[in-house]
Amino acid sequence: MPERIGSVQGGGSGATVGANYGTVAGTILAGNATGLADVVLDPSLIPLELGLTVADEPVGGFTGRGWLVEKIDVRIGQVAARPVGGYVLVEAEAGLGKSALATYLAFSPTRRWPAHFSRQSTSPEAARANLAAQITYAYPLTDTPDGSAGLPGNYTDPAWFAQRLMTIQAQRRARGEVSPLVILIDGLDEAPPPSAGEVAFGLPRTLPPGVVVVATTRPGHPLPAGARVERIDVTGQANLDDLREHVTFRARSDRALAARLAASNVTPEAFTRGLVAAAAGVWIYALLVMDQVRDGDLPADSLGALPAGLAGYYSENLRRIRERDPDRWDGVVRPVLGTLAAVTEPMTSTTLADWSMNLPLGPVQDVLDSPLRPFLAHTRGDHEAADPTGRYRLRHQSLRDFLTGRETGHEDHTVVQLSARCAQATQQAHRRILACLIPALDEAGVRRWEDAGSYARAHLTDHAAAAGELDRLALDPGYLLWSPLPPLLRTRNTVTDPQARQAIAARELMGDPSALAPDEQLRWLHVWAVKCRSTTLAAACAARFHPDAPRVHGAIWRGAAHTQLHGHSGWINAVGTWARSDGAALLVTAGYDRAVRLWDPDTLRPAGELLGHTGPVNAVGTWVRSDGVALLVTAGRDRPVRLWDPDTLRPAGELHGYTGPVNAVGTWTRSDGVALLVTAGHDQVVRLWDPHTLRPAGELHGHTSPVNAVGTWTRPDGATLLVTAARDRAVRLWDPDPDTLRPAGELHGHTSPVNAVGTWTRPDGATLLVTAGHDQVVRLWDPHTLRPAGELHGHADWILAVGTWTRPDGAALLVTAGHDRAVRLWDPHTLRPAGELHGHTDLVFAVGTWTRPDGTTLLVTAGHDQVVRLWDPDTLRPAGELYGHTSPVNAVGTSARSDGTTLLITAGHDACILTWKPANGSA
Repeated sequence: MPERIGSVQGGGSGATVGANYGTVAGTILAGNATGLADVVLDPSLIPLELGLTVADEPVGGFTGRGWLVEKIDVRIGQVAARPVGGYVLVEAEAGLGKSALATYLAFSPTRRWPAHFSRQSTSPEAARANLAAQITYAYPLTDTPDGSAGLPGNYTDPAWFAQRLMTIQAQRRARGEVSPLVILIDGLDEAPPPSAGEVAFGLPRTLPPGVVVVATTRPGHPLPAGARVERIDVTGQANLDDLREHVTFRARSDRALAARLAASNVTPEAFTRGLVAAAAGVWIYALLVMDQVRDGDLPADSLGALPAGLAGYYSENLRRIRERDPDRWDGVVRPVLGTLAAVTEPMTSTTLADWSMNLPLGPVQDVLDSPLRPFLAHTRGDHEAADPTGRYRLRHQSLRDFLTGRETGHEDHTVVQLSARCAQATQQAHRRILACLIPALDEAGVRRWEDAGSYARAHLTDHAAAAGELDRLALDPGYLLWSPLPPLLRTRNTVTDPQARQAIAARELMGDPSALAPDEQLRWLHVWAVKCRSTTLAAACAARFHPDAPRVHGAIWRGAAHTQLHGHSGWINAVGTWARSDGAALLVTAGYDRAVRLWDPDTLRPAGELLGHTGPVNAVGTWVRSDGVALLVTAGRDRPVRLWDPDTLRPAGELHGYTGPVNAVGTWTRSDGVALLVTAGHDQVVRLWDPHTLRPAGELHGHTSPVNAVGTWTRPDGATLLVTAARDRAVRLWDPDPDTLRPAGELHGHTSPVNAVGTWTRPDGATLLVTAGHDQVVRLWDPHTLRPAGELHGHADWILAVGTWTRPDGAALLVTAGHDRAVRLWDPHTLRPAGELHGHTDLVFAVGTWTRPDGTTLLVTAGHDQVVRLWDPDTLRPAGELYGHTSPVNAVGTSARSDGTTLLITAGHDACILTWKPANGSA
């Protein structure tokens, strides 16, 4: 579980420089590793931006924080010693010096950690590429550490990055290297919001042993449940002491600042006391004020009149600029500020002028060099550059927060109003930038997206989403084929047009088109647009075809993306879910290859593998022990029932006693409240197990053939009966009284083996037991008398599955399916057929339901014909067909993700588990 330690406070965001990157970056850029040189981001200018460089020392101006650095080093050692790697978070509010601290750590000669700063790029793909290049150079996989191998084509894939970390760390361990592999991230909270359950920047949730990620972040941006985290909470007197030390250092060592203080008859000691009190521990506040005093923009003896808080400080300064020259504010300052807030890379003054309503360069340059100078990071260009004035960016993320309207909760309404007006300017800037980046139409009415440039390729999608224009662009085939896919997927939640959502789904399902010729790319996008029912995109693609080129007019698809979970090498017999003690819900699959595999429902990546079975696994389930821990239970042909611990993923016990394969596991709460584990199988015995001792708690004898199914049935008096069914054609009920564990009844009537049991609540509230099997009859049983309550005839062959499906009018239909290929529905009022669903061309093995994001609950059926079919509850007509399996489908289920969406899970003989997303186009 996450752990908070100490009461420590962050350091100055405006004065810190870090590790010696000159050697690493220089070697990469100078060598023949062009692949690495293309993606590595040189951090050498960051110390200058933060004001940390003194003479030739990049971080010579960094002071204090020794206690915090020591604490970080201790935590790194602790995490590295664990069986699994983890994250060390330096957590602090805006402006407390997280970037300064990170820069110091990065440039420390004794560390030299691979590092990424959000101020370099907030793109997850660029961040992972930057880190991958540095890690590849620092820890080469070959004997030639020149990095000549470069990076593979899929280096932006989060899965590749995770695999590279595992491979490099395994080789380090094999070479006897015991030091931790530490990665540094500054500004984890500034990355685009990740998908639910994922880590910012697409970093791995689980890190290899000995790998530690040190990251700075604001509070309120936790890593997902399950990530191993150490948090350093930065609050306390130590921060004030460090800030006081730094202000004193600047007041005495900065000659321009010292001269201003002397001219105002303010001593360094008095200035330090006043500024530390006004800044209230916020470093960027103190740094900005010192720069304004040094430059003569603020009297040194006016510190007592400074506003409280960063938002108040920004508001007061912008208000003064506006009142000083209202026309200049409206015509130049406000558009330039909006543009600076909208862009994500440092920009030249020429570009800022062009993107700020195409303003003349002179007034824009004056604004950048005068009233806005203290709030900007400025990197000067060389004299021979096309724009020697250099590049500009906002100095601190807190100003971008103000300019994008995030100060809605401020107590001063004038601050809120000014922030909102600035946010309008930022929104307008996104639209202007988008208009500048989108290529014009050529003579054929087509945009040449390949001419848009590197900035557009990296950021145009984000600008379009912020401007509300992604719906329109997503229907342009050229844009979809030109734009990188990750930004599209990251921002598609802003798309409202169903046709545009389907278009993005088509592009997602198309995969990587880079190996195809342009005509082939367009043709396949057309095919997937038809499959996903994006008629607008399909028509736009077809309009660009040669008149004689074939068109696709129909396809069997409903636009629901699936993801294959590869790993099993044999039939999959069972799927389930398992909630770990940290709250993370894992998908569990098992089958003929003897392995029990765990999957993360958010990332759809492997989360673990449980080995121990020596034969096929038939059943999975969970069992909550008396201490509240939910153990995973697995059983199969090798006879022992195995228990697994959710924290360590190691065996938690074995239950022995069976003389044949185990077919079913379940739980049964006795009348005394004890939750027993129930297992059954080929030896005809139903066994009960005590959660306290993990020892037998009873055996239920009566069946004369293998037991196929176990379940529970609540009687009207509240007692929960255990229900078992077997090949001996009998359904047996068992009393929950702990002193008896005796039969509570037998339901006779079936003339062949019973394959399925379930319950069905009638309109009067009575819950009937439902049984079905080889004799083609669905039998209903009364909970009061345990006598037959009805028979449902209609199937012409074995019945394999029963379930229920609630219609929009609230009626709960009974659903049955089997060898005769038909899915039959039964009315709870009349016990007569309510419909038949035809479409399967072979046996139907499984039925279930799946609730879409719009609240509609679809019926799901699957079987031997390899197709998962969806059915609409209003019309009882097909609502979709999901293709992906290459063998019979045995099981369907659902898994709820942490973002509230529900994945459909299907598994079968092809050894694949497919997960289907309901929210990327249609269900």
